[in-house]
Amino acid sequence: MKYSFIPTTQHCTLIPFDYSPEIDYSFLNITYKPDTFQLQSFELLQNNEDILVTAHTSCGKTLVAEYCIHLQLKNNHKVIYTTPLKTLSNQKYYYFSKIFDTGIITGDISLNTNASLLIMTTEIFHSRIEEMDCSYVIFDEVHYINDRERGYVWEESLIKYKGNILCLSATIDNKKEFSDWLGRQRNKHCYVISTKERVIPLEYMIYYENKGYNLNGEINLKYFSEKEQFKHKIIKKNKKDELVTNYFKITKEKRTNVYSLVNWLKEKELIPSILFTFSRSKIDKLSDSLHIDLTTDNEKSLIKEFLNKVNLPPLPQVSKVKEMLLRGIAIHYSTMIPLLKESVEFLISFGLVKVLFATETFAVGVNMPAKSVVFLNLTKITKENGSNQFRYLNSSEFTQMSGRAGRRGLDSKGVVILTDVERKDTLSLFKSSSLIVSQFKVTFNFVLRNDPSFLRKTFLENESDKRNRRILQILSTENISVKNNKYFTKMKELIQIDYSYFIKENDIIYTKSNHKKRESFLWSI
Repeated sequence: MKYSFIPTTQHCTLIPFDYSPEIDYSFLNITYKPDTFQLQSFELLQNNEDILVTAHTSCGKTLVAEYCIHLQLKNNHKVIYTTPLKTLSNQKYYYFSKIFDTGIITGDISLNTNASLLIMTTEIFHSRIEEMDCSYVIFDEVHYINDRERGYVWEESLIKYKGNILCLSATIDNKKEFSDWLGRQRNKHCYVISTKERVIPLEYMIYYENKGYNLNGEINLKYFSEKEQFKHKIIKKNKKDELVTNYFKITKEKRTNVYSLVNWLKEKELIPSILFTFSRSKIDKLSDSLHIDLTTDNEKSLIKEFLNKVNLPPLPQVSKVKEMLLRGIAIHYSTMIPLLKESVEFLISFGLVKVLFATETFAVGVNMPAKSVVFLNLTKITKENGSNQFRYLNSSEFTQMSGRAGRRGLDSKGVVILTDVERKDTLSLFKSSSLIVSQFKVTFNFVLRNDPSFLRKTFLENESDKRNRRILQILSTENISVKNNKYFTKMKELIQIDYSYFIKENDIIYTKSNHKKRESFLWSI
C-alpha cells in the first residue's frame, strides 16, 4: 500500500508526528479517542507492516498491542506476546485473558498453550522460535536489547523470526539506525512511530536536608555541596555544557531519613508515592522503620475487608505486610509470595496504598502510576564477568521508573524526586532517550549452532566494539568449522574465556596465570 509520507531510508520510514489517519477502532472497549501515535499504529497494523513504536512511558503502548491482537484473532490468526520479565508476562496474561483466548508460558507456569494469544518471556520464544506458527509477534519492552546479560536474545529473535513484528519500546535516540537495521536484515520495510512528549509532564526535584528544590528552574549548587568545596554555578535542566565543572555531592553521613521524607511528601500533597531502591533487604529495613499511619478509618475498613477475603497463608512476611497495609504502606519485589504481591497491586490500583517501597521490577512489570516517584539511591547490583558489581542507573532505567510519576486523568504533572545525587553526572539521567547498543555475544555454543554468516546480520555490524569486530572479521573471512581445526581452535580460545586472561608471545598463547608478562594477545592475532 502507498502512504502519503516519504520513506526515510530504503529500509525504514519515520512517520511524521502530525500524520493523523482516520481509522475505525470501534471494536476496542474505550471511551476516548486514541492518541495520534496510536492511530498511526492502527493503520499500519491493518496492512500487516513491521512496526517499531518508540514512545514515552505511560503513553498507551498496550492499546496498540490490543488493536494488533484484535485484528489478527478476527482473521483466525495466532499472536505471540513476548515480555522481558515473568512479572510482566503474568500481568499481561491477567489483562488480556479478560478479552481474548489467552495462554501463558514462563519458566514457572504453562497454561492454555494452544490459545490464540500466547504470552511468554522473550527467552522462551527464543528457545522455541522454530516451532512458532503465528501471524504477529509483539516484542514488549524491546529496548531490553540493551541489557548486558540478556540483550542478545532479542537481537537473535528479531533476526530469526520471519513473520510480522510489532516492537514496543521506550524512547530511543538511534531509532533510525535501529529500524534501518531491522528492515535490512528482515528484508521488510520497518515503520517507526514516536511520541513527541509525555502526556503528563514531569517535574524534577532534589530532596535534601528535609527540603525540596526544583530542578526545572534555576538552582544553585551550594544547597547540595559541602561549603567552599565547589564553585557555585547556576544549572538549567537540559543544558549539559554547564555541568562540566560542577557536580552534586552529598556526604555519606547525610543519609535521607525516610520518616521525615514521607512526612514531607504528605505535607506537599505528593502522596501516593513510589520509593524506589534496589535492595530487597533495604526495602524490608526501611518499611519496618516507618512507623506512620497514612490511611483514614474508612480506608482501613476497606483494606481489612479485602484482606479477609483473600486466602493468604499464615507466614511471617504476610503478617508484617498486612499490618503495614492497614497504615497505607506496602512493599513490592520479585521474590514476594505471589498472592501477597498481587494483593498489594490490587490495593494500589484502588488508591489504598499511600507509600510503596519497590524495586525496579515494579516499574516494568506493573502499570500502576503514582503522584510522585522517589529515588532513594541511584546504584544497583548487576552481574559483571560472573560476579556482582555496583553500577549507576542508566538513563533508560531511570526514565522507565520516572515514568510511573503522574496519573493520567488525575494529575496535571508527575513529580520525580532524587535523594542520592553523589554522582557528578546526575542530570544526565534526565535524558529521556537512550541508544540501542548491540549486546550480542559470540559464544562457543553460538559458533556450533549457527552459520558464521549469521553474525553479519546482527546489529553488531553497526558498532565499533573492537574485540567483537575482530571476531566478526575472523568469522567472515575464514572457513570456521569443526574440521578446520586451526581457526576453530582460535575461535574457541577467543570466545570461551575472556581475552584479558591471555597473552601471546612468539606465536604461542599463554594464560596470565602461567606467564609473567601482562599483555593482551587479541589485537595481534
